[in-house]
Amino acid sequence: MTIKIGGKLGEHSQFGPVISKFKMTDILVKTLNSDCMNTTIDYKDRLVGIMEHQLLASDGCMEAVEPFFLSCVAEHTQVSSAPDKNVTMNDLWYNRMTNAWDHNPIHFHANCAYSSVGFLKVPDEQPHGTGNLCFYMEAVAGYPSGPVTFVPAVGDYYVFPWHLQHFVNPIGPFKGERRSFSINFSGTKRGLKT
Repeated sequence: MTIKIGGKLGEHSQFGPVISKFKMTDILVKTLNSDCMNTTIDYKDRLVGIMEHQLLASDGCMEAVEPFFLSCVAEHTQVSSAPDKNVTMNDLWYNRMTNAWDHNPIHFHANCAYSSVGFLKVPDEQPHGTGNLCFYMEAVAGYPSGPVTFVPAVGDYYVFPWHLQHFVNPIGPFKGERRSFSINFSGTKRGLKT
């Protein structure tokens, strides 16, 4: 795995696929939070998460934030594989964890070339190790090498290949809300739809 921090701030390698990490601006976080609180489009029928609030972003918000996120994916493809010039943003949805046992079971994002997760709000207090973003890395020499875990922080944004399995453990008792979003991107890699 290569973790690319902040776009050109540094990277280090381990076994597995590339996960790129970027930092969103405060204005971008505010824009997404505002859209999340105002949207009413229920999206949970299409998702695996065990939580009450999974909402589709508005078209206006998607258009406003698309340039930043496409630039992140373009940078991700530079370090992870041959650059893909035909990437498009498919959909953006919010995951609002507000109950003690909300979680996202292990899954991957089909029908896309790249996926991503960003953080908009984190609980004021939560038990250690809960609510983290966890990736199961691909096996090396037949042995599993995951999970790799990231602690949510407001403004952090991760881009990774569509097939990389990931999950969020139940948060347990906490104060506040864990609010994240995901975006899927189509491309031309490996015969995937554009």
